[in-house]
Amino acid sequence: MSKRSSPADRSADLSIRHGTPYAYDKKGCRCSVCGDAYRKWRRPKAAAYRAGHKDTRREYDLSHRTRINQKRRLRNDKSLEYAFNHNKQWTGPEMEIAERPDMTDIQVVAMLGRSQMAVAMIRHRIRNEPKYRQINGAKEPVRVYDWVDGKPKRIPDPATQSKSPKEGETPNV
Repeated sequence: MSKRSSPADRSADLSIRHGTPYAYDKKGCRCSVCGDAYRKWRRPKAAAYRAGHKDTRREYDLSHRTRINQKRRLRNDKSLEYAFNHNKQWTGPEMEIAERPDMTDIQVVAMLGRSQMAVAMIRHRIRNEPKYRQINGAKEPVRVYDWVDGKPKRIPDPATQSKSPKEGETPNV
């Protein structure tokens, strides 16, 4: 197997037959004559491939993402009307409220006077960035899933688990 030469303008190299796609592709010649020949040869092949392999899933995903982003922007624009703390620095107590899993984004927006996107972003940062966890006072990130045998498994929350009395014990009332 011959070593492929690095791309360069080899117009002075007489051992290469210029003006062929082979010279551009295999010999690495980047002179204008070889480049034009390669593009002329490649364009119909690329067009035929694209015509036969239209990715309808990608087109659907793009249109779906566009609709989702439009809805998100509309929700955020509505929440901006009531966002009296817009563009202000987040405080520790506000982050504690934003971190609460029992409240929806909209409830936190109404309580704190922040925009919907600001609440979503601070929740993301509290979950994923150590700096925000420390500011908020959380010692370690809350892990919801653990990987067992290559699959995610939900970790039970000890605070919500009720301990049933064992056989023969009386419940503490």
